[in-house]
Amino acid sequence: MKAPLLALLSLASSLSFAANGDFRITAKDQVSIEAKVVLLDILKKYNLERYIYTRDIVIESGVIPRSHPVLTLQAEEKNKPDDLLGTFIHEQMHWYWIEASPGKDKGPRLDFKERYPFAPFKLPEGSGDESSTYQHLGVCWLEYQGLIQTVGLARAKKVLSEKKYYTWIYKMVLTDTEFIASVMKKYKMDHPTGH
Repeated sequence: MKAPLLALLSLASSLSFAANGDFRITAKDQVSIEAKVVLLDILKKYNLERYIYTRDIVIESGVIPRSHPVLTLQAEEKNKPDDLLGTFIHEQMHWYWIEASPGKDKGPRLDFKERYPFAPFKLPEGSGDESSTYQHLGVCWLEYQGLIQTVGLARAKKVLSEKKYYTWIYKMVLTDTEFIASVMKKYKMDHPTGH
């Protein structure tokens, strides 16, 4: 029984998935292979095309998810598909932020700084420094919108409210949603279209 499952998982680790376009997903270990299967199910289940800015993905155990240079997801989220979906959208939205904001990236961050002059920057409340914390207000808001569009408001709120990192940022996204939305709209960064 174990051998066929391992063979299936091994095959899954080497496949590209084409339902939403060709993804190049590299799974680094056994847990990552299992997470890849979950991610492929997510990509089949939801139309995420508007949130996709890179198709190169690495899944690895014990890593901190990141967007660059290659979008990297944490394999341990395989047991929480909504969290994996949120992280996938979040990291994609970093790519969108860079593409959507040439020359105007400073605007949203300044508006957020004016609204939240005493924002905590250190982890786990913030994202490590001032610039990144204010940028994450926009990125996490985009993640929230993507989750609402895919799994609905209640499940999106649950994902964000249970985060153990960026806790102040996610709290603001959940409690000051309209203000963050207005800033994102003001700078025309509220509507990712993917590519």
